[in-house]
Amino acid sequence: MSARHGLEEIVDEARRLGVTDAGLALLRHVHTTDRHRVVRASPFNGTTSFPSRKCGRMLYGESILLEGPWFRTWDADDVTLSIVDQPDAPVSGSWPAEGDRGRPIPVTLRPDAFLVQLDFAGWVDMMLES
Repeated sequence: MSARHGLEEIVDEARRLGVTDAGLALLRHVHTTDRHRVVRASPFNGTTSFPSRKCGRMLYGESILLEGPWFRTWDADDVTLSIVDQPDAPVSGSWPAEGDRGRPIPVTLRPDAFLVQLDFAGWVDMMLES
């Protein structure tokens, strides 16, 4: 499956996986909008870019050590249909740890990718374990 797939083929596969109508609308949104953010290097971390055959465009990541190897793996494997880097869709929720007042801590994450595979469709946020 290293070939490029069209949006409707990706949506059909996600529907087969049981993705809801709201999820399919989100899938269409992240595939038809521009990247949400431009990745920048820092003194502690280099950025990565990779020409994806599956996506037909460059993929950009904030970390040469995290996103870079995964983008290359997903682009070459037989289960990944689509990779959207730096998607325009913040994910809100709460951190499971409790804050100072004994309540969950609200967070908003900007996922590194939106991935559609033969057995998975969803957000990917890559972080080092501390």
